[in-house]
Amino acid sequence: MPITYILLFSFIFLIFYLCFDESPFAIYVICIDMIFYLIITRDFVVGILSLLVNESMYKIVQSPTFYIISFSLSRIIVLLISLKIDKIYDLNTRRIILDNENSLKFMNMLKSTLVLLILNSNYTYYYSTDVKSTAVIIIMLINRIIIIVCFYFIISMQIKYINWQETKLNNELISAQLEYQKKLYKKRDHYSNLLKMYNHDFKNILNNAGKFLELGKIDEAKNILSNVNSNIKNIINENKNYSNNLIVDIILNELAEKCKSSKIQFSAKCYIPENFKLGDLELSRLFSNLANNSYEACIKQNDIDLKNITFKSYIKDNVLIIFLQNTFNGSFTIKGNKFITTKKNSTLHGVGIESIRQIIEYANGILLIDTDTDNDIKLFKYLIKIPLSDI
Repeated sequence: MPITYILLFSFIFLIFYLCFDESPFAIYVICIDMIFYLIITRDFVVGILSLLVNESMYKIVQSPTFYIISFSLSRIIVLLISLKIDKIYDLNTRRIILDNENSLKFMNMLKSTLVLLILNSNYTYYYSTDVKSTAVIIIMLINRIIIIVCFYFIISMQIKYINWQETKLNNELISAQLEYQKKLYKKRDHYSNLLKMYNHDFKNILNNAGKFLELGKIDEAKNILSNVNSNIKNIINENKNYSNNLIVDIILNELAEKCKSSKIQFSAKCYIPENFKLGDLELSRLFSNLANNSYEACIKQNDIDLKNITFKSYIKDNVLIIFLQNTFNGSFTIKGNKFITTKKNSTLHGVGIESIRQIIEYANGILLIDTDTDNDIKLFKYLIKIPLSDI
């Protein structure tokens, strides 16, 4: 009866919800997956048992003995399928699917629809009448095979599409790197030329300042030296190198420009080791999310408040440590041991932090989040630790 699957789904969902600190959607993903494979495999078992004992499928599902046998065998088959899937789809492939929210929603909508359609066909046609028909059984088995083949074909297409998106993002990232390198070379050439000019004119500048001092015109001498000092500072500030990693440096330079226009104090010095386990795409996602979260937190503060963002990363005891501290308005929500942001769009709540957490977990690292709201200046702190080598 369909009610059996409904009760089983509800029971598993409730147990998982009470035992695990996950969102209802994540639990639904697991539960609908279990029910989908259970229904499909049980249909195969019922069909084959019906052929072996020469009874109708109706009698097989109505018999308590065959009912238990069919459920037991289907669970064993589901377990074997799970082990096979682990070999076909490696951890990285499954991570890519889980990270792609649109793909995950589509797959679960597809599974939910198939569950409803299969249950409807079973209990309004295949299991509804006590009629022995080998043809009907074979049709049902072929139908289930077609469903499985089509389902895995769709999964493979989804994976190819996601991989294509990943490749596209990587290419865009490479293009951004090249564009930034061109911009960087131009700035450095300009910087070098300006320094040469100042070096060439430095004696004249000192002579002019000295003449003003000899004439007792101290203010004029101060103005000359102050202008030189200001110009040199501007040149240095416009050509800051925040990281040895080009991708991270691009992100931090963009953040620095945004902070400058929003009157947010900004400082950063991030070291990323060569051949780091996170590729350019993961590093880009990690630092982009950290940068966006910290910037959004600062611009939500009152105009009169001190606004500050500090980035650091370094190696200690063979562990990469990333530290980010930013001021914020002191408002945050904790749900299920997770920080939830206060973005206007509720569908984006906590997405940035959760994305950061997923990337760090993939690298076998840990993420610690802390807040300091006891003082006048409210601080939000991220501490990330990623081992450079897996033990």
